Amino acid sequence: MEVNSILFNSIDWETVLVQANITSNFAAPVFSQTFIPDEDNINYNFMYQDITEQKLRFWRFTFTNSVGTTYCEAGKIFLGKRVTFINDDMVLGWTYTEKDFSKIQTNESGQRFIDVITKKQKRLEGSYQYVSLENLTIMQALGDEHSKVSPLWVVLDNTEEVVTELERNAMYCYLESIPPKKNTRFKLYDFSISLIECL
Repeated sequence: MEVNSILFNSIDWETVLVQANITSNFAAPVFSQTFIPDEDNINYNFMYQDITEQKLRFWRFTFTNSVGTTYCEAGKIFLGKRVTFINDDMVLGWTYTEKDFSKIQTNESGQRFIDVITKKQKRLEGSYQYVSLENLTIMQALGDEHSKVSPLWVVLDNTEEVVTELERNAMYCYLESIPPKKNTRFKLYDFSISLIECL
């Protein structure tokens, strides 16, 4: 298994020691790294970490919590290989929205009765222009692998150069459709993508 990124979608611990090895004996693991969640990780109950690529079979996670208990809630942990586009001359734009499911009714007097639903559903739509054949191949492989039925994690900007709080914009989501593509110039393509959060 190729792994170069780790996702935690529940933060109920103070540190986690991540280890990986060729065998199940972790006396001297090939990979060992400790992660500590920051304030944003705790607020959004989510943490994303890039690591050096590993091709190891056995993984171990050791959580610590000093709040007077030996119990930690690990939640779900995702190990995998991130997909990134090649940095070339393509132009991209995106729209991020959050759907509010709260119900609002108004009577004849104008009074509002609100049923507040705190959970919102994220949606991300992107358009790409002048995409190289190499990047188009990456996107086609993504569509082939996940289609509309297999969810994937999307982290909009893992370096936080374009957005702040990557935790807010990250989501576990479905492709709403296989991304359509259009050949605009020789070996240059346009395509669009629409993603909706799994609830």
